[in-house]
Amino acid sequence: MKDYIELGNRISWEDNNLVTKFLLLNKNLDVLHDNGSYFIRAIESNSYDIVNTLLEYFESNQLSKYEPRTYEYSSLKKKMYDIVKLSIEDVDLTKEMQKILTPYLPQEEEDYQLDLNDPLITENNLIPSYESSERTQIGENYDYPDQIS
Repeated sequence: MKDYIELGNRISWEDNNLVTKFLLLNKNLDVLHDNGSYFIRAIESNSYDIVNTLLEYFESNQLSKYEPRTYEYSSLKKKMYDIVKLSIEDVDLTKEMQKILTPYLPQEEEDYQLDLNDPLITENNLIPSYESSERTQIGENYDYPDQIS
C-alpha cells in the first residue's frame, strides 16, 4: 500500500522523472489500482509524459504477462479502456494525449446499415430474388401422409 501512495504522490507532483524511476524499481505494481486513479489524475492534469510512462508500464509489466485473446488479457484491456473512457469525459484532450491514448480511446460507431442499391449485396445473394425459376412452391416436393400408398 505504501508503494501506491508513493506512486500517487509522484504523479501529483507531475514529475515524470520521479514516476519513471519509481516504476523502474517496482515491477509488480498494478497501475490500474484504485479504479485507475493514477491515469485519471495524469490525464486530467494533461501530463502527457506521465500518461505515456504509465501506459508503457501497463503494457510491458501487466498486459505482457498474458497471451493475447485470453480472458486475463482481454479483461485488463477492457479495464484500461473503461478507465480512459471515464477519465476523458470532461477533458479536452490535446493531440499528443490523443495520440498516446488512441489504442484505448472509444471509437466512433460506424453506420452499419446496408445500402440496398449496392450491387455487391445483390450479387452475393444477400437479397434473394423471388423471381427465380429454381424456387419451388411450398409443399411442392412434400409427400403428404394421405398421398403415401
